[in-house]
Amino acid sequence: MARRSSRLLGLVAALLGCLPSLAAQSPFARQYVHGERDVYELRLQVAGEPGVLFGVSEHSVHAAGGAPFERVRWVSLSESQVGDLSRLLEGAEPFDLSLAPGSPPRPAPAVGNPALQMLTDSLHMIYLAVSPAVGADRLREAGDQIVGEIYREDGFASGAVRVERWAAEPRLWLLSLDAKEAGIRTAFLPPRVASWPPLRPWMQAECSGGGPASFEAVEPAGDGFAVAWGCEQATALVALSVETGKILRAELDVRISYTRRRCADEALTDCEVEVRGIQSIAATLTLKPPEPQLPPDQLSENERDGLAYVLKWGIHLTQVAPTSCGRR
Repeated sequence: MARRSSRLLGLVAALLGCLPSLAAQSPFARQYVHGERDVYELRLQVAGEPGVLFGVSEHSVHAAGGAPFERVRWVSLSESQVGDLSRLLEGAEPFDLSLAPGSPPRPAPAVGNPALQMLTDSLHMIYLAVSPAVGADRLREAGDQIVGEIYREDGFASGAVRVERWAAEPRLWLLSLDAKEAGIRTAFLPPRVASWPPLRPWMQAECSGGGPASFEAVEPAGDGFAVAWGCEQATALVALSVETGKILRAELDVRISYTRRRCADEALTDCEVEVRGIQSIAATLTLKPPEPQLPPDQLSENERDGLAYVLKWGIHLTQVAPTSCGRR
C-alpha cells in the first residue's frame, strides 16, 4: 500500500488480501497479494569464462508500514563447470525488492560471496529497470520513451564490509503492450556529470559521453583493501504481466570498464600499481511455473504444520566461481 493511501482504502485492501499501489493508471502496475510466493531462475555468464552460474530465488510478499515488498532468498546455487555451490548460501541473509509505486528504492545488498554477489546485483538491476524509482510507471503506450532522473545508490555510510556507490542515467522504452504482456527496454548509462567527488584524487575515469567514473567500491582483501572504480553501462529487456505486473522473463547485458588497486589500509594509502580491465556479463531471468499442490494426505507432518525444512549442504568446495569486478 503506498504511503499516501487513505485509511479506508487500506482497510478495503486488507479485507481483499491485496496490496495495491497508487499508480493504478500504469497498465502494468504491480499488484501485490499478501502471502504470494514466486520462484525465479537466474542464469549468468561472464564473458571469457567457460561456466554458467545458476541461481534459484524464492520471493514472498510482505508489507511493512502498509508498503508491499518481496522478501527474496536464494534457495539454490550451482555452476556448470563446478556443480552444486549451495553451501555458499549458508548464512546468506534474505533481502527485499519492490516494484510498488511510492516505495523507496531498495539498494542492492552486499552478500560477501563473489558468485552470489553477481547474481544478487543482476537480479536487483532487472527489478530496477522496471521500477517506478526510475520512471517505469510513466510509460503508458507502446512507443513511449522517457529519460529518468539520475539514479544514485550510495552505500558508503552503510557500515557493510563491502561498500560501493553507483550512479546511472536511466532511459526507458515501452517496446510493446497487449492484453497480456508489456515489453520494456531500459538502458543504464554513466551520467555526464559527477555524482560525488572521487574517494581519492587518483580514482579517475572517463566514461562514454565524457562523464567521470560511475561507480566506486571498496572491500577487504587479505590484510589490506581492494578498491575499484570505473564505468558501467547496462541494458535490460523485461517482459511484465499486464494482469499482475510480475516480471515474467528478462535479459540483462552489463559492460564494466574498471580499474583496480590493492591498498595497505582502509585509508587507501600505500597502494599497488593499477590494473585495468573490462568485464561483460549476460544474465537471463525466468519466472518458474508454480508447483502443483499436493493433497493433505500426501503432505509430511513438517509441511502440514507450516515449518520449513533446513537443508545442510555437506559439500567441500575446491573451486569457486570467478571473482567479480566493479558492482558484479
